[in-house]
Amino acid sequence: MTQKNPGPTVDITAAKSRCPKCLSIKRERYSNVTTHDISGISPDGQEYDQITWRRTKCKSCGQSRVDRELRLVPTLSDSTSIETADTEPDSFF
Repeated sequence: MTQKNPGPTVDITAAKSRCPKCLSIKRERYSNVTTHDISGISPDGQEYDQITWRRTKCKSCGQSRVDRELRLVPTLSDSTSIETADTEPDSFF
């Protein structure tokens, strides 16, 4: 898994981030995005295994902030299940 292509993820923090000073949701573009594979449990009890920090600045008041995103990255065994047949395949002869 790379920072440029993290693969399929489930975002467990869906709320829009707000400026802590003026509570606006207007922001500048994200910069200095950092992603680490760190697992844990969020304050609301959801499991996560990846954290992304993004630096930005409020467009309304200019307050700098770091937005944090917690993600659950599904593994192949979580997203697909392979069922095996109980019988032998039919013979061609």
